[in-house]
Amino acid sequence: MHKLHAQKVPFPGLEGEVLRYSSTVVVRPAQREAGAGEPGVVLIMRWMDAADAHAAKYMSAYTQLYPGSTQVVVSSPQKLLWLGEAYREQEMGVVQQVLEEQGVLGRGQQGEGKGLLLHVFSNGGCLTLISLCKRILAYRALPTSPSTAADDPAPPQPALPAKAIIYDSCPAPITLPGGATAFSMIFPPPVRGIAWYAIYGLLLLVRGVNGLLGYPDSVGRMREELLSPLLLPDEAQRVYVYGTGDRIVPFEEVEEMVELERRRGRKVRQERFEGSGHVLHVRSEPGRYWECVKRVWEEAQV
Repeated sequence: MHKLHAQKVPFPGLEGEVLRYSSTVVVRPAQREAGAGEPGVVLIMRWMDAADAHAAKYMSAYTQLYPGSTQVVVSSPQKLLWLGEAYREQEMGVVQQVLEEQGVLGRGQQGEGKGLLLHVFSNGGCLTLISLCKRILAYRALPTSPSTAADDPAPPQPALPAKAIIYDSCPAPITLPGGATAFSMIFPPPVRGIAWYAIYGLLLLVRGVNGLLGYPDSVGRMREELLSPLLLPDEAQRVYVYGTGDRIVPFEEVEEMVELERRRGRKVRQERFEGSGHVLHVRSEPGRYWECVKRVWEEAQV
């Protein structure tokens, strides 16, 4: 991998500057030395096409909550889906290198154990997370010498050694109407309805072509992949935050995912926000929301 270069740039809604490593990856350095009980790194996987100003609110809250934690913030633009595997490989390679520099990932089978808190938003964040994990696993599989693969008896470790995971408004199988709603949110209200029908037709076409060609449906496999112990540790503490007013990710789908996690013996909680919409739970009950975050990290330390 080539050496990373970062630029100090302003970030909308934040005081001070962040380090921008690519169009999708920024780092907000810790404000002080990490204290006891703080995550070493908070990895935030943003929802699809989330505005920087929206992401800044979570970044500011994390700085107040854990000032000694470095924040690695990864956006999920639509082009990550449309531009293909080569583009995702490039962008996720940057995230991987940043996590290595921060001491979260080692260069061998296992990470270095620096405490990682993972915060994932919506299906867009889930898909970006899966791409990152696959990139890490593929890179580990490359031998550093001809004898490495044969000489390394260690069992495979999860791609990301997260201690705690927060799933906000996710995951759920993407239906055609739900997908059209999610993709059309970037358009202003006057044209959003027209865009919805156009996107619905495009998604229907893409799904049909992929089915005829036998291509795997990555969105359809999302739940299965997030349950895989190769991606995330079984022992990580998990919390699912979701709302009954979500029109993109139905709350019933999230609750079904919670049950699947529990059947695997994992430590998982659920926080259901009545009437709350997609990625709007922090707005409806901010105190309760951030208490969920604090609690899942504290439980991960036990």
